[in-house]
Amino acid sequence: MLTAFRRWSTSSRWLGVLFLMVLVPSAATLVWLGVQLLEQDRRLWVDRDLERRESAADIIVRALGQRLATTDVELVKGDLVDGGLFARFNGTAVTVRPSDRVLWLPTTAHLAEANTQAFGEAEIAEFRQTGDRGLGAYSALARSADPAVQAGALLRLARVRRSTGDVRAAIRDYRELARFTDLAFNGMPAELLARRAVCELLQQTRETASLGREAEALRVDLLAGRWALDRSGWAVAAEDLERWTGRLVDVPPERQALTASLEWLWQQHARTLATRAADTRSPVGRHVFRMDNISILMLWRASGDELKALILPPAVIDRWARQAMLPDLATSDMLLLTDEAGTVISGAKPDTGTRLVTRHATETGLPWNVTLKPAPAPRDLAAFTSRRRLLGAGLGAIVLLISGGSYLLWRTVRREIAVARIQTEFVAAVSHEFRTPLTSLQHVTELLEEDDELPRERRQSLYAALGRSTERLRGLVESLLDFARMEDGRRPYDLQPIDPSLLATDVIGQFERQAPSERTVITRDLAMPGTLSCRADVAALGHALWNLLDNAVKYSTEPHLVTVSVGQRGDEIAIAIADHGFGIPARERQSVFQKFVRGSDSVRRGIMGTGLGLAMVSHIIAAHAGRIELESEEGRGSTFTILLPAQRADSCLKAARAEEPSIQREEHMRRFEV
Repeated sequence: MLTAFRRWSTSSRWLGVLFLMVLVPSAATLVWLGVQLLEQDRRLWVDRDLERRESAADIIVRALGQRLATTDVELVKGDLVDGGLFARFNGTAVTVRPSDRVLWLPTTAHLAEANTQAFGEAEIAEFRQTGDRGLGAYSALARSADPAVQAGALLRLARVRRSTGDVRAAIRDYRELARFTDLAFNGMPAELLARRAVCELLQQTRETASLGREAEALRVDLLAGRWALDRSGWAVAAEDLERWTGRLVDVPPERQALTASLEWLWQQHARTLATRAADTRSPVGRHVFRMDNISILMLWRASGDELKALILPPAVIDRWARQAMLPDLATSDMLLLTDEAGTVISGAKPDTGTRLVTRHATETGLPWNVTLKPAPAPRDLAAFTSRRRLLGAGLGAIVLLISGGSYLLWRTVRREIAVARIQTEFVAAVSHEFRTPLTSLQHVTELLEEDDELPRERRQSLYAALGRSTERLRGLVESLLDFARMEDGRRPYDLQPIDPSLLATDVIGQFERQAPSERTVITRDLAMPGTLSCRADVAALGHALWNLLDNAVKYSTEPHLVTVSVGQRGDEIAIAIADHGFGIPARERQSVFQKFVRGSDSVRRGIMGTGLGLAMVSHIIAAHAGRIELESEEGRGSTFTILLPAQRADSCLKAARAEEPSIQREEHMRRFEV
């Protein structure tokens, strides 16, 4: 048998090797061909994508060139490009639209200055601190019909009241002065001067809440470009706001870049005027101004002392680029515009190693380099996409087939080897079980053959030994045949109402009389006879109890302490056999109920058995519509609990059990004493 097992296991391994030798090369070849086809499709698509991007780049360059030409026409008309800044330089005067796109102007705005000639006598009295310090004269001039005189009088009136400590009146005068939006004092707009003075007085009087509101309103108007200031005027106002609010004036980087580009353009214009080269300079100009990674495009057109300019931030250029894209050739994610320094104006930088299509500014005449990145995926090549999906699915199926087939083959070979091993162990165990009574029969037979004149008592003892060995052999054969019938479903069961306590008492009595060791102590915890009832086959259920008792004694050390209990658990009858033996490892508690399976501890301790006992118990209990539970702890013992559906115990059942001949019950038990 062992030789056959080795031959079978060797052939199984060769079968797996042969399967892999046939399947793996074929699958590898198909995978290689599929990969090559996919790579060929990818290269073809890359070449077509390159051609498409070459065509799209030329179209985009033409579209951007036309957009610049249209912008030059708008510049001549003085029209404002959406999102851009229009500037006009006329001599030393500067005007911009919209005013809130820059922080300050390159030069002071030309506002009307307040009249100072009317205040000569009043100012002498103010500075010499004589009389009323000019308050009367200033008050009278504040009602003048001339706005310039009125504004100048209010400024001086507030100054006098401020010096005399009349803060409320000074604030009131400054608020009146703030109404004059078209006047300036030494280049400082009257409104801004007055509102700054109000904040100073509020800080002086420590009116924090009012100061916060005034300073916040001043900050909003300053950032909105309410006043045409130069750099120094804006810086002074910003420093005052920082002092009053405790935080810097937050200015967007793009607005700073627009302001810096306007100053650069003003310097170029002023330099041209200073050299008196207006008639020789080019009337049209174009320049990309860079500041902190922000590129500003400037277009200008000059005529005499006048210069018109459009200053365009990156957002405008990005909008132009998106409008120049053709959806059927390229998408906005593919386009990249950069200036000569490599600063990104529109789009995102590509990954290294990609095949780019670039049109340089020196070739196109545009202010930027135009670059098209590879498309992320084909859009109109449906055949390529379908083929990729089909090949991908095929390759995936092949991989799954190889993996699944290999796994199933490994599982099958492993299971068959395990079954062969278990069967081999079973044959060895059964052979040992048969060898013991056969050896006894042979020994007794030899004793009888050697001496025909044996005493009667000796002969009777030898005949009794022959009977016991013969009965043991018959029991082994009956047990094997009975288990075979159980597995085939041919074992008949005669289910009748029984008293489980009486059955347990009979089985325990028979087992104690034939216990393999005199040091076997079985403790009973049984329900009163007649109180419990269930339907069962007396012989089969007795066989199950006998096997459990036999295991409890076999797998424990002397003295063999076993506890048998019968009771009711809910709607079920519970018959429990507990021992204090070796216990069953957790990993083996499910497999011990399988046929031919014996615990590793029993093999290690040399405890013989067929591996059918618990399998037969499981079959019998399942045939009774019951179940068996196992609780075990290594080194502490095990408890097997049989759970059967409970029935109502009546007097007829008790009478029938009481009248059953004891010898009949003993015959049922004797059949399973294996």
